[in-house]
Amino acid sequence: FPSHDRMTHLQIRCITRSETTASYLRIRFNGDTSINNYTLHQLYGDGSSVGAYGEAGGGGAGGEIILQTTSSHSANIYAAAVVDILDYRNANKYKTVRSLNGRDMNGSGNVLLNSTVWLSTSAITSIKLSQSSGDINQYSHFALYGIKGA
Repeated sequence: FPSHDRMTHLQIRCITRSETTASYLRIRFNGDTSINNYTLHQLYGDGSSVGAYGEAGGGGAGGEIILQTTSSHSANIYAAAVVDILDYRNANKYKTVRSLNGRDMNGSGNVLLNSTVWLSTSAITSIKLSQSSGDINQYSHFALYGIKGA
């Protein structure tokens, strides 16, 4: 991770597609796979309807923050996301993650605004992105950036 003393946030920018029907990528920190340690809030729309969803840890979707296109969608269409991991080194608070996601599916699509909280005060030293089953498409792309604080 960036080691500059003024780096306070991280940002992941990605385009992604699943080789299976897994619609979301989960984020996990420091090897913590306990679903009870992640929460999720989501606002979504698809051009004709909108909705909201929330879940405390333990329900299964906690930490599922990155929307992706799947094998059931048209070939060569990828979803895009920008994920902010706030105060990743701060050992005095839980870590907040927010993401803006979207995918176009030739006339239909989705846009999502997600927020996840990792219920740990540990500084983040590793990030793992995974899906519930199968592989991420080989042409998916992920970039990690460090963001300076004030």
